[in-house]
Amino acid sequence: MIKINNDLVKKEFQQVIDFTDTFEKEESKIQIYNALNYLSDFDNKIIEKRIKYSSEICNIIIEKTGGGLVTLLSGILYSFLKKEEFNEDEIKDKFGESVSKILAGLYKIPNFTAKKVDSQSENLIKFLLTITNDVRAILIMLATELYNIRNINKFTDEQKQSVINRIKMLYTPLAHRIGLYNIKTEFEESVMKHTEEDMYRFIAKKLQETKASRDSYINNFIKPLKKLISDAGFTATIKGRPKSIHSIWNKMKTQGVPFEEVYDLFAIRIILKSDLKNEKAVCWNVYSLITDLYKPNPKRLRDWISAPKLSGYESLHTTVLGPENKWVEVQIRTERMDEVAEKGPAAHWRYKTGKEGGNNDWLAKIREEIENPTDDENDDKSKKALYSEEILVFTPEGDLKSLKKDYTIIDFAYAIHTRVGETCSGAVVNGKIQPLSYELKNGDTVKILT
Repeated sequence: MIKINNDLVKKEFQQVIDFTDTFEKEESKIQIYNALNYLSDFDNKIIEKRIKYSSEICNIIIEKTGGGLVTLLSGILYSFLKKEEFNEDEIKDKFGESVSKILAGLYKIPNFTAKKVDSQSENLIKFLLTITNDVRAILIMLATELYNIRNINKFTDEQKQSVINRIKMLYTPLAHRIGLYNIKTEFEESVMKHTEEDMYRFIAKKLQETKASRDSYINNFIKPLKKLISDAGFTATIKGRPKSIHSIWNKMKTQGVPFEEVYDLFAIRIILKSDLKNEKAVCWNVYSLITDLYKPNPKRLRDWISAPKLSGYESLHTTVLGPENKWVEVQIRTERMDEVAEKGPAAHWRYKTGKEGGNNDWLAKIREEIENPTDDENDDKSKKALYSEEILVFTPEGDLKSLKKDYTIIDFAYAIHTRVGETCSGAVVNGKIQPLSYELKNGDTVKILT
């Protein structure tokens, strides 16, 4: 087996190394070790400066995204290499075309300022979706922003505002669309903690004050349920958890009630053992047992088992009337469904094919789901994303411009103004002078020369 050439790299990436041991193919393990040794070849001062940041982002990828080999390889390299150090041909030769393409897309993403996010959220969402062209790149973006919000106190006030705005306007909707609800929830909680600190603390205090009575109620609710499910021959793990602080705050606002009157402060999750063939039947059988014990609200049934979300999310949700006439949300799913719910589309695809990534058709479906929010999810229209016949380019000032696909420099010049087109002699694209016939690409920074 290949050894890691640098002790600090080996120490900081221990979680990645341990995760690599779960890979079935020896070739996959070797690729991860090669990536870590690629980092080890840098000067020790550079390694010491960057290694903690890089390893923590990779740990988030492992813990939160369900990403496999290609996602992790890309994450290792992207989180360590500076943009100017990235050599697409070299990375393609050493780690494959998928990794090089993901990195090429990621390095085109600029640091969005708070002002740009506020004024151009629609175009920025479009840009993120088109420039990456791979869901795995989005997983890495989400992991990077999760690191940023967890370490926000390291930033200046201006940088903090940029991080918060990016997460609120761009990355929370993306996490929701691809089914990474654990990341979405952490984003929402963290943003609220920094933007509505008093209310966050108030609800957190209320939850702590009511914890003992809530735990007692959950235990009383679960106890007969466990026996019923066990007696019926099913094996289940049953968990009770409070809703997130952000979710409770939303309920207080939408229902117009104080904390004490929010009727569903917690949810019960039932995770069942089942083989793939019998999953649906097992979930519906347990649903029947629950609704025999507790009266359901038929208007609150959500069946994402018969019709899963495009992200792969599957679960039965219902709300039942428990002891003391309190409404309780119950989620029913199998162990496989639970992993997909926690780890998102990467886990979903591995279950379907046995490997990461999947084919372009599936990735296109996920992108379509991200790009076209459904009416029942109350997302702002600005989150609607770009269709395939458009590209987006940056002006030197950092503004995004939407252009038709296949536009050249001269087309762009005329799109700005007829006089600009008539006097245009070329353009500086990504720092290099290009002729009028140069075809613009997503993420290009363009300065028209007249």
